[in-house]
Amino acid sequence: MNKYKMVFQIIAIFLYFTSGISQVSRIDFRKQQEIGKEDRATQEMLNERAVLDRRIQERKALYKNMQDLDALEGWIDPKTYLIGAGDILGINIIGAESKYMEVVVSPEGKLIIPGIMTISVLDMTLDEVIKLIEKQLTKFFKDTTISVTLAAVRPMKVFVLGEVYEPGAYLTKPTERVYDIINRAGGFRQLAVTSKVQLKRNEESLTLNLLDYLYNGNMAANPKLNDGDIIFISKAEIFQRTVTVQGGISKPGVYPIDTNETLYDFLKRELDYTENASLERVMLLRLKNNQKYKFSFQESAEQVRNFKLESGDIIEIGLLNEVYVQGEVNLPGAYPYVASFKAVDFIGLAGGATTKGKAKTAIIIHSDGSKSKGLTVDISRGDVIIVPRSLYSIFVGDVGLLQVTLAVIQTLLTIAVLQAKT
Repeated sequence: MNKYKMVFQIIAIFLYFTSGISQVSRIDFRKQQEIGKEDRATQEMLNERAVLDRRIQERKALYKNMQDLDALEGWIDPKTYLIGAGDILGINIIGAESKYMEVVVSPEGKLIIPGIMTISVLDMTLDEVIKLIEKQLTKFFKDTTISVTLAAVRPMKVFVLGEVYEPGAYLTKPTERVYDIINRAGGFRQLAVTSKVQLKRNEESLTLNLLDYLYNGNMAANPKLNDGDIIFISKAEIFQRTVTVQGGISKPGVYPIDTNETLYDFLKRELDYTENASLERVMLLRLKNNQKYKFSFQESAEQVRNFKLESGDIIEIGLLNEVYVQGEVNLPGAYPYVASFKAVDFIGLAGGATTKGKAKTAIIIHSDGSKSKGLTVDISRGDVIIVPRSLYSIFVGDVGLLQVTLAVIQTLLTIAVLQAKT
């Protein structure tokens, strides 16, 4: 009996310890479950944070790539701004499950909100996308405040071709305009036709008069860009609608002009004037019907505003530190100012008077508008020296003295013969 009793005691003790161990195991299992749950929550949070950090870094990289682009032009209108591939939207959820995330519009026009939904935003405005996201997210997040913003605008690629200094493809933004991207392409070349810039957009082709934008501030002539736009600037024909510019300009040469463009409007262009250029001393030479016509615009601003340019005109931009020698000299033009020089010295630099000129009666037009005569006149910066034709040259012209003498003798002899006959 004692033997069986001992066996039962051993079994009872075994069962007691087994149940205790089992209870400990259940407790440990529960703890492991709780720890695992916490670990998973922590990992999910870390993963979510990693996704957010990655998107923030992507946005920073995007901004770094676009750091050379200009600032946004004013505010973006959500009702007119079309969402496109690469736009970054920030979603802020405030409530019991507060979180912030940034999502990028895919090339297919879709928005993937991680772990929640995928929605199509193709051909939608920013305002429509914001309302759609807020409506959909309220189904998943109760008693929360949801706000959606445009965190960053997308980069776009456009093409600038033709008469610019650096043609090619350029990264831009939807808020940039045609003239902005042309400037980033090095600007117009000298023969660029700025009044007829072609903008090719999908199947549409627009002709833009950028002179209207530059002169009058007409923003319609300088529209905002779309992805894939092609800007083409044509080249003017040298002998059609062009003028020659020289003097106080960094790039003298041939420039195109617009129909009915005035000298005033032309001078307002970005012609890259030199530091010593003087727009108050502008001269123009026009060849018409084999005749030379000279126009000086030193004293008449109103004349500059109303003077219409013609193809073939030669425009001379004045210089503050030079003296101009014109008229009947062998080498007319602009000469560096020398403080001690008088009129005769500058006439000498210009090769002296021609056989038709009379240097002694030289006329000096001073920069203040006053006039002087003679070879010993003191010259100042910007003065204009004009050597007129002599009276002899005016009356005789290209006929030589011997020819004149022979003609007179022949006339006298003819008269004498006629008198002898009578």
